[in-house]
Amino acid sequence: EILKWFGTPNLVTKNREKDEVWSYNKMSYETKAGSNGVSLIFWAKSNAVTTTTTKSFDLIITFDKNDVVKDYSVIYASY
Repeated sequence: EILKWFGTPNLVTKNREKDEVWSYNKMSYETKAGSNGVSLIFWAKSNAVTTTTTKSFDLIITFDKNDVVKDYSVIYASY
């Protein structure tokens, strides 16, 4: 079911207890361009303003010896 929902993990490792650990990491970048208009007496000048937002999603799933989900953690960040 995990593969059906999330696809192939980015990384497969083993922890200290020899449980299998699947790690998923997805990152996205969104760039928005706007304008910051500055008007002077005889002319108008427009300065472009660009902002970039980065979003990161990490899912870590630990399986027990019977391949049943033992634990998981989700980390989401936006900056």
